[in-house]
Amino acid sequence: MRRTLVSLAGLLALSAPTAAHAVPDRDAVAAEVPVRTLHPLRLPRGADAALDHLQDGVIRTASGRTLRVRVPSGDDQVALLGRSGGAWLVAWGTGAGPAGHRFHVVRVRRGHAPVEVPRQRVTSYGEDFHGWRLDRDGTRLVSTTYDRGGTGATVRDVATGHRIDTRFSGGFFTPFDVADGHVATFAESELGRLRVVDWQPGVGETTIARRVAHVDLRRDLAFVRVSGRDFGPTSVAAPGEPAWAAPFAPLDVSPDGALAVGLRISRSGFDDRGVLEVRAMDDGRLLDALSLGDHITMDTWSITTSHEQTVRWEDDSHYVVQLPVGRDAVLVRCRVGGRCERASDVGGDVSTPYEYFMWPR
Repeated sequence: MRRTLVSLAGLLALSAPTAAHAVPDRDAVAAEVPVRTLHPLRLPRGADAALDHLQDGVIRTASGRTLRVRVPSGDDQVALLGRSGGAWLVAWGTGAGPAGHRFHVVRVRRGHAPVEVPRQRVTSYGEDFHGWRLDRDGTRLVSTTYDRGGTGATVRDVATGHRIDTRFSGGFFTPFDVADGHVATFAESELGRLRVVDWQPGVGETTIARRVAHVDLRRDLAFVRVSGRDFGPTSVAAPGEPAWAAPFAPLDVSPDGALAVGLRISRSGFDDRGVLEVRAMDDGRLLDALSLGDHITMDTWSITTSHEQTVRWEDDSHYVVQLPVGRDAVLVRCRVGGRCERASDVGGDVSTPYEYFMWPR
């Protein structure tokens, strides 16, 4: 079962020196919006979630179509990467054995057997971790491997497997976003300090900020650290001082750009309840807060044991989030500050396109 992840950038910020900057008391504001605790099995069953997702070996699209994925993988190591050239790309891993632990990416098309994407197979013999991010235009794959010494990232063309660029960093992470030939990711400065950059493989990079909680390249949007646990929105192309900041790491922005849904960055970083928040993009007002039914602990915050919480906007006023039901999972649809209902059957872990993850060996 996937566990909630407070963003690595947010956790790094907890130990960073606090900058002198006046921001609203967001904890006081948060106290005015109580955290809702839902019991999924007591909720009414609504329509299936109108978003692309993979659960129990079946891709369900926003339009309601289904497509079975026939790969021999457990639920914990299969991920829907996105669309590319009229097919779905799915990453999956096989169990460890004498031949090592193998990771693959395949094309899945209706009426066809899965076909491996060229030069994306990885075999692991050690204690390393692996993940992929698909460019939102479907033409490039960024693979990341963390092997305790740091993280290597390789960008390849999906159609040919041709390597476009590669890089290495001493940190461990996956890219924040990949879109239209750009990669928002970590890199070292000339002094060896981690920062977040807009990397154009084969071209170069520009710095976005030292600490970042979220990047959406197509919206030209980055949530950068202002002080302490507080992050706020600014431009990727021309970063400036955010108009507001809060202890908040967005995961998705509504189609009209008015609302963001994401994770509350806890005060301690450890042994705190995982809370999902909805905030207004214009001034950071907290509009909704939902318990994720789990706690952030020393064992669950790391990218080496967790990956992104599944939550997406279905339209401008409804978001869909994965919640636990025992050892299983279910999607729940909520209107901002209003009624919630189940939006899937109870089953295995849910994967949506463009989530970040690092699978262990």
